[in-house]
Amino acid sequence: MQAACDHKCRFVYAAVSTPGGANDIAAFRKLQISQMIQKLPPRIFVVGDNAFICSETLLTPFSGVEKEDPAKDAFNFYLSQL
Repeated sequence: MQAACDHKCRFVYAAVSTPGGANDIAAFRKLQISQMIQKLPPRIFVVGDNAFICSETLLTPFSGVEKEDPAKDAFNFYLSQL
């Protein structure tokens, strides 16, 4: 199950595309939303968790050793507020 909410926490997208044992990125790649996110206009972003790959339009938190950098830790903090 993949779902997306808008800034008012209203569901704007939901899809079931793979069996429950599939990882998030495999399910994401099979859905039309992945292409829609890639085609967003400049300065419009989607926030995802670290199961996804960060891109120009999909923002994800830093993980592992990267998050020890103070700037990246700050980015994670502000991203989590979204």
